[in-house]
Amino acid sequence: MLARLRQDVPDRLLGALFVGLCFVIFLTVDQAYWWRLKPDYLFGWLVPILVGYVVADRWPRLRSIVKSTEPIPLPALARNALGFGFAAALVAGLGLFLFGGLYRAGFGSTQPGSLALAAGFGGIVLGMIYFNTPAGRIGSVAPGSLWGALLSDARLAAVALFVFPALIWMISAPMLSAVENSVSLFLLRRVVAVVFGLFSFFGYPMIQEGNVLVLPNGRVGVVEACSGIRSLTGCLFAGAFLAAVC
Repeated sequence: MLARLRQDVPDRLLGALFVGLCFVIFLTVDQAYWWRLKPDYLFGWLVPILVGYVVADRWPRLRSIVKSTEPIPLPALARNALGFGFAAALVAGLGLFLFGGLYRAGFGSTQPGSLALAAGFGGIVLGMIYFNTPAGRIGSVAPGSLWGALLSDARLAAVALFVFPALIWMISAPMLSAVENSVSLFLLRRVVAVVFGLFSFFGYPMIQEGNVLVLPNGRVGVVEACSGIRSLTGCLFAGAFLAAVC
């Protein structure tokens, strides 16, 4: 099996993918704490499975990309800018992952630590894929077309295959408490406003006091679970996966 993989993909790229797999195992262990604790992130159990599916589904495409040996007519300035950008992403990713690892070691599973690990993983994986994919050209390039040259760059094509596996972990990681509470409160207020507007439209007497609706026969409180934050995170995850495979 290993010999077959080495025939399909260069050793350095295969090594980068193996390092990425080790990071995936660490991320899964870290985020599993939140998947068990918070119902909003229950979909996280599907993330490792779907990441494996997407990588396996795109493996034939990756094999064809790494076999490209024709030079790409990309200007030196564009090549340098791409190299600098992915180097910055790789260094920033390493810094974030180190920060998240140290934060987790000192304080256990925390939202800032898990988010830093997920963000750092994305930068590390995309940077390693770019620098370990052999330079080459795929397809044809129109003369003088910078955009066409970018689309035909084998390195960028390989990076594009791993955008979902690298960045989906940021959705399955819990948002920072302040951000999550702000989003939940914003959605909750919209829900209350819509309910109040509908009741008023149909002529039912009602008074709104924050998240409480005062009716003639009692008071009804709209709780946080009605804000739709679970639907929002679930739809973001499902939309990201469907966008990746379709």
